[in-house]
Amino acid sequence: MARIAQLALLTGTVGLLACGHRRVALSPTPEPAVPPGFDHVVVAIDSLERGIALLREATGVTPRLIGTNSGRGGGADPGAGSRSAIIGLGPGRFLELVAPAAPDSGGAPNSASYAIYHTLTPIGWAMRTPDSDSLRAALTARALRVQGLYDGERRQPDGKTVRWRVIMPWFGISTVPPFFVDWDRSAGAHPSADAPSGCTLTALTLAYPPSVADTLRAQLARAGVHAIVTPASRQSIDLTLDCPTGRVTLPGGRG
Repeated sequence: MARIAQLALLTGTVGLLACGHRRVALSPTPEPAVPPGFDHVVVAIDSLERGIALLREATGVTPRLIGTNSGRGGGADPGAGSRSAIIGLGPGRFLELVAPAAPDSGGAPNSASYAIYHTLTPIGWAMRTPDSDSLRAALTARALRVQGLYDGERRQPDGKTVRWRVIMPWFGISTVPPFFVDWDRSAGAHPSADAPSGCTLTALTLAYPPSVADTLRAQLARAGVHAIVTPASRQSIDLTLDCPTGRVTLPGGRG
């Protein structure tokens, strides 16, 4: 299971370089196309069967069913009443497609949470941490209001149970910033290990209204998250994938 030792503090601010008697302004360090420590992205759809078909058509990769969620998992996971399928996005990375559970799954389908998602829509993403307790203490020390730790689990079709813990360090923004996930190493390999392969995540961009984009950047900086934030009329998580079909963008289909 790939692990990230710890998140580095953001250092891409404008600096000054002494050069003799002159001081030369340096340009901000550009953010990486994919945030270091990226774990997975959550993509919602109102029907898992239709979502699998749409994702297969766009990428050329068939998502693998990974089961029905048994309870609240934090982050962008709506919890019980939903089910998922995944594809890999490169080593230690994956895309999770989430949708209402089937009517015969034994629980009430969480259809209301997904009714607005008629196309493949990224609704959340995760950074990986190897130690949720230490991360929570570090985030609190940086004056971030940690909303809490949430434990989640999912029983997969192969009978295995995957467990994780989620940290939500944001308050009053949205699901556009990441949550942090700490996978239970005793429960088996990282989900990306046996996810269908073929696609690679090449870029992740956070779009946010200009009036509050600076607030988002400040929050990310305090959490040590390196991510591109661009001004837009509405908030979104924009993905660029290289797949067997070519360049794919979400939301938006094939690019």
